[in-house]
Amino acid sequence: MNLSILFAPQIRAFGKAAGRQFTKAEVEAIETTMNAVASLDDAGHVRFDLGAGPVGTLDDALTMMSVGMGAPVSASTPASPIPAGSNATERAVAMNAALRTGADAHKREQAETLFRTFGNPWREGRTNRSHQGFITNTHPQLASRLRREAGVRT
Repeated sequence: MNLSILFAPQIRAFGKAAGRQFTKAEVEAIETTMNAVASLDDAGHVRFDLGAGPVGTLDDALTMMSVGMGAPVSASTPASPIPAGSNATERAVAMNAALRTGADAHKREQAETLFRTFGNPWREGRTNRSHQGFITNTHPQLASRLRREAGVRT
């Protein structure tokens, strides 16, 4: 039985509670994926089958589906002001640093969540190049540890 459930309000509320803001395209992608893996059990409850067995709660499914998505919502303006008297390159570097404030920690947290949810992507039989790339780019220390644990030589 194919389900078509409107999850957009729950996805936005989940993102807000997690301190992330999803774009319209991200909300639509998450909603489409959730509808693809949603099913009803015998008691009429919605379950999500994500390959590692059914997940019963909406929050658990959203946690898994939204890894790597959503921009962190900053509570205040960045602390580093853009220098007024500098050249264009220095202003661009300062602006990029201001925009990244808080994003690095958020991405490291997403990499850890990805690992906790799906396991070590370097382990034989669980190889997942997309997960490897995301973890390597966002949390190099975790990537090094996971490669060592899986016995991968770099």
